[in-house]
Amino acid sequence: MFATTRCLCPTERFSASQRQALTTASKTMGDALHAALLLIEHVDHQSKTLMERRLPKHRREYDELCDDH
Repeated sequence: MFATTRCLCPTERFSASQRQALTTASKTMGDALHAALLLIEHVDHQSKTLMERRLPKHRREYDELCDDH
């Protein structure tokens, strides 16, 4: 009644050109993720150094805001 189907291993499911396309696509996605992580690390570093520059020891005395409220 039901036809038995044999499970194909991953190398049998795709032709050589399809395997090459999938390999290339996965490498490209990995490179894009790596670039995104580097960008996040860079932005994180920049935000930390900006906050350090705004600390009172790096500001002129007349450049600080007074509390007039």
